Amino acid sequence: MVTYDPQRGSRAVLGRHAIADAGLYSVCLAIENLWLAATAEGLGVGWVSFYR
Repeated sequence: MVTYDPQRGSRAVLGRHAIADAGLYSVCLAIENLWLAATAEGLGVGWVSFYR
């Protein structure tokens, strides 16, 4: 499971000082890497979203 909370951490988190969405971009890349690694191991991955 991958989650993202922009309130966690601080401005000192690498990249956040210059690019406000750096955390969001990092999460997207983490999901892609998890998906690729799972596929390479013959595992399935699914996408689940929750809306308010």
